[in-house]
Amino acid sequence: TQRLRKSEEFYCNDLNHFYRSIMKESLFNPIRAALLVTILFLSPGWAGVNLQLHRDFQQVNWTATNEFFGADGWGSTFWFLDLTFKEGGTQDAYYEISRQFHLIPVMDLTVQYNDGVQFGRTEIQPVWLGGIQFNQIDLKFLKVDVQTLLRKEKGSRPNAQLTVVWNRGMTPWMFFLGYFDLNGNDPEVYPEKLTLWAEPQLMFTRGSVSVGTEMRISRGFPGAYNYEKGKWSFSQTLYVRYDF
Repeated sequence: TQRLRKSEEFYCNDLNHFYRSIMKESLFNPIRAALLVTILFLSPGWAGVNLQLHRDFQQVNWTATNEFFGADGWGSTFWFLDLTFKEGGTQDAYYEISRQFHLIPVMDLTVQYNDGVQFGRTEIQPVWLGGIQFNQIDLKFLKVDVQTLLRKEKGSRPNAQLTVVWNRGMTPWMFFLGYFDLNGNDPEVYPEKLTLWAEPQLMFTRGSVSVGTEMRISRGFPGAYNYEKGKWSFSQTLYVRYDF
C-alpha cells in the first residue's frame, strides 16, 4: 500500500508539471497553439475517454495511458498521453494529438503533432505530420484505417510515414485492436533508414472494465527496449482499462 501511494504521489506531481509545461510552450508556439485551440473549440458531438494501466514485465515499469476520441460535424479528434514510471517516479511522458477533417466519406485530411519529455535521458524531438487518411478499408478479415503522411521531425529532414489502425470485435466481449507505424529516417540522425513500431492488443471487455495484453514490436527505433541495430525488439504488457 505504501509503495502504491508513493507511486501515485509521483504520478500526480509529474502529471501536473507536464500539463503546465505543455501549455506554457504552446502559448509561445503559434502553430502549436492554433492546433490546440482548434481541437478545444470544435466541441465533439460524441466523445469517448478511457484510462489504462499497463505493466511491462520486460522493462519492469508501469505506463498510465489516457485516451480521448471525439467526433463532430467537421471530422474527429484523437489524442493520448502516456506516462511511464517506476518506483522512483516518472521516466518519460509522451503524447500525440491527431485531427481529422472530412473530405469525402472514405477519405479525411489529417494533421498530427507528437511530443514528449524524458526525465534525465535523451530528449524526445517533436514531430509534425500531415496527409490523407483512407477510412475503413475492407480486407475481408479486417477493416483498417490507413494514413499516408509527410513527417517532419525537429532536427531531421522531411520523410514519409505509413500508419495502419484496426479494431475488430471477435465476439461481443473480445477485441483485436492496434496499429503500426512505418516511417523513413534521416540517415544523418538515425542509425537505420526505416523504423517500424507496432502495438497489437487482445482485449476482453465486461461493461466499462477491460483487461488485455499488448505486444510492443519495433525495429530501427533506438529508444525501444533492448535495441540492437538490425534486430527486432519485443516487450509485452498486461493491462486494465476503464471506459468512461
